[in-house]
Order: sequence, then structure tokens, then C-alpha cells
Amino acid sequence: MYEVKMSPRIRTCIEKAGLQEWLDTEWIPIDMLRKATESCLKDPHIPIYFQNLWFCLHQQIVRKPASTGYMELKVLFPPIRVEKNEKILTLLKHAKEQIGHRKFAELCGLTHWAAYSWFTKKHLPPITAVMKACQILRKDVWDVLDGVKLCGTKDRITFRNHLDDRMKEDLNDLIDWLNTEGHIRINGWTITITQHKENQKTLEELRSKFVTVFGVGENRIRIHKYRNLCCLYLSSAVIKQLLVLKYGLPLGSKSDIIEIGSVDWRTVANYLMAEGYFAFNGRGVMAGISSNSVNVREKIYTFFKTNGYHPSWSIGTKAKSVLVQRMEEGLKLLHVVWPYLNETKRRQALEVLRKPATFARLRVNIDNKITDLFKKVEKMLGKKGLIEMINHEGGKYGIKYAKRQFEHWIYPGSERKVPLFVVWAACRVSKEDPRCFIPSYVHEMFKKAGVI
Repeated sequence: MYEVKMSPRIRTCIEKAGLQEWLDTEWIPIDMLRKATESCLKDPHIPIYFQNLWFCLHQQIVRKPASTGYMELKVLFPPIRVEKNEKILTLLKHAKEQIGHRKFAELCGLTHWAAYSWFTKKHLPPITAVMKACQILRKDVWDVLDGVKLCGTKDRITFRNHLDDRMKEDLNDLIDWLNTEGHIRINGWTITITQHKENQKTLEELRSKFVTVFGVGENRIRIHKYRNLCCLYLSSAVIKQLLVLKYGLPLGSKSDIIEIGSVDWRTVANYLMAEGYFAFNGRGVMAGISSNSVNVREKIYTFFKTNGYHPSWSIGTKAKSVLVQRMEEGLKLLHVVWPYLNETKRRQALEVLRKPATFARLRVNIDNKITDLFKKVEKMLGKKGLIEMINHEGGKYGIKYAKRQFEHWIYPGSERKVPLFVVWAACRVSKEDPRCFIPSYVHEMFKKAGVI
């Protein structure tokens, strides 16, 4: 968590928000300054630089804990410029006429000569001026900027506020990856996403999504390789400010303050690829997603509960996890998110399924079809032959069953589940289609793994 060094600008912001108890503190938590800016945002007659956390922090000093003491950084977040057109000039003119030219310039944090130059010279207005004008005129700033070029020091990007469904999916993927494995530099313009070298293809896909969503040239997004890692690297002041101002991503270190909106299976898959895993827990397949963010954990936990899963918590020394530990639920989750997973995560999941213990431990519910199947095989092989066939199959996994166990499967009483490999062996003998007796997702996933 960052702390902010007290300065005249920070002091003024806190005073305007009425948080005087922090005025005598040399370093204040960044969350306190965020609350101050949110409080100032309610009053349109307060300058824009006190209404947004990162504009307020421009050129200010922040610090974060390091291995030895603290690391101090100077925040760089100067407003990008907006290309002038009739719509933008009319907006600024109406805002200026409503409250007066000098007052409007003051609320934008500029001299009145600087504000005057937008209309008389080629100077481009900053995005802060457009934001303040929209606040005064009660307009949505992103609707106003739709289709307008935004200009940084080296890049010009046409902003699109209304995206089609495919572009929305690509945007959500970018936000998920930036929240987990990404870094937006607090004292520069770079945006990076780091992955193991096996996931270079994932970074190439993310590069294509940056091009699709933001219209940035593909040659401006590079992928660097460092030993066992590869890193997507993009330098853009425009995209940095859009990610922060429009989509709410934080700058710098952020693992404990990430917030996500709505969760769907695509979101779950993104977090599984970035911060999650599939593993064998002694009973079967389990899935876990680790995050230091309370918001992320609670949103994903609630999503699992809503969709009929039984998630649990795991509290570790470095991060806390949301787990899906029931064998059949872990397998079902893998089947649902499979279309969204990258090749690396798919390969890791299949390695878990290929473990002999995974196939041996999975059990399916006994129903009339399964009892009829066992009765059919018993008629074909006899009771002794049935027992020998199943114990031969179980011997591959170090499992041997007593005679009475088969009677529970054929005439179920308290026993309500049967091992999957037993059903599979019975289907081989009877020439029955196993999909008639086991859930389709179980059959499909083990078939992908080459087990059946």
C-alpha cells in the first residue's frame, strides 16, 4: 500500500475535503487521499486536480515498503491532450460562458491565457478541461470523447466508447490480465504484462487485443524475452490514462487493492491462467485462484456459490485462495472454462487428469442404469468373473475390493457412489457406450487426457 508525502497540494485537497485530522501527518495512506478526492468531486466548483486521485498526485512523492525501508517514487500523470473539433470547442465554450472564463480556467488548473489559446491558437486542451466542462454541463465525458483523438507525447489514439460484443470481451480479458499479471508504471508511461516463456502465445494474443480495442499500432507493442520469462511492453500515455480514468485500474503495486466488476466464466478462466492452478489433492481434481485482493476473492467465491459449486477458503503466508475441492466440481469447472484457457494451462490440467490416482479416485452416482449395467456384466461373466475383472482393473491403481462391495453396487443401499474406472471396465466388457452412465463432461475431459 502506498503512502503519500504531505505537500501544499495534498494539504489543500485534504482541507477542501474536511479531513483536518491528517494535516499534521508527514505521510498519509493513499486511501485517505482517494477519499478526499472523491469528496471533492461532489462539488463542481473545486478545481479538477483535487477531484481525481492521480491528477492530484502528479509530480508528488509516494512511497511503498521495500526489503530495506521504503522506496520513494515521483508520480507522473500529466493530462493527455484532446484533439480540437467543433464538438469539443462548443463544449468548452458553453462551460466557459456558464461560469466565466477566468473561473473556468482556474477550475481547470490553468491560467486564463492558456485557456484562451485553445480558441485562438493550435494549442490542444487537456483532458482535465473536458472533464471539468462535462461536470459543469452535466454531460458524460466518455460520450463526449467518443470518436475524438486523444494525444500523448508520442501517440494519437481515437477513443471508442461504444464497443461491439467481441471488443468488450477482448477489453475484459486485457483488464483481467492487467489486474493480475500486469503493471502500469506509476512514474512513467509503460504498461507491461509478464509471463513464463511457455505463455508467449498468450502475450501475442493480448497484443492483438490491445490493437483491436485501442487502435494502437502493433509495432508499438513489443514482447521481450528474459531467460525463463517473456514480457509484453507498451509505452503509451493515452492508454495509461484510459485504463486508469475510464476503466479504474490502479497504478504501480496493486495486488491488495484490485477490484473487479461482474464475474463470468471468461473472467474465472483469466484468473485461473494468471493466478490459479489445477492440482490433485489426494481425492481428485481441485482448482484454486490466489489473490491478495478481498474484492477479487469475494466476487469469485460468490460466483461459484451462485452457480452451484461449494468453494472454500485457503489462507497462506503469501496470498489467500478460493478453492473448488470436490472432485466432480473441479472436473466440471475445468470443462466449463476449457474454451477460454491457454495451451499452457490446458496442458497442466491434462497432466493432473493423467495421474492414475485421479482416475482411480473419481466416483459417480449409482443409478438404475449403472446397477443394470453391473447385472448385465454379471450374467456375461458370472459373479466370480465380474469380481476378477474389476479387481484386475483396480490392480492398476493398487485397489482391491471385497465381494460384498460389488453387492452394494448391484443392490445399492447406503452405498451411493461407484468408482469411475469400475463403470468404465464394465462398459468395455458389455460394449455399452460409457456416456450413457457417466456425466458427459467427465467422459469428455478424460478423453481429452487420453485416459479413456
